[in-house]
Amino acid sequence: MPEVRLGPDLEIIRDYDGYFEQIALRLIADHQGPFRSSKVTVNAGPYRPYAVAYKWDEESKTMHLDFYSALRRGFGSLGDAELKELSALL
Repeated sequence: MPEVRLGPDLEIIRDYDGYFEQIALRLIADHQGPFRSSKVTVNAGPYRPYAVAYKWDEESKTMHLDFYSALRRGFGSLGDAELKELSALL
């Protein structure tokens, strides 16, 4: 029987063709150990001075991820090390 893994709920606020949702799903799938987040929100938009920013809300146990939308077109990047670090924070 396949292993069933429960993870945080995923809420998409703004995305572009599911690109950033797929990144968030990868972060959840790659996470090791118990999750401290019960929810992950994904937002994306232009004019961000970063590839991705995160904010932890202790009260609601929510990790908010905010992506620079041009990442999907090759402007900037998120490396494996950054993705691993984000995954560990979930």
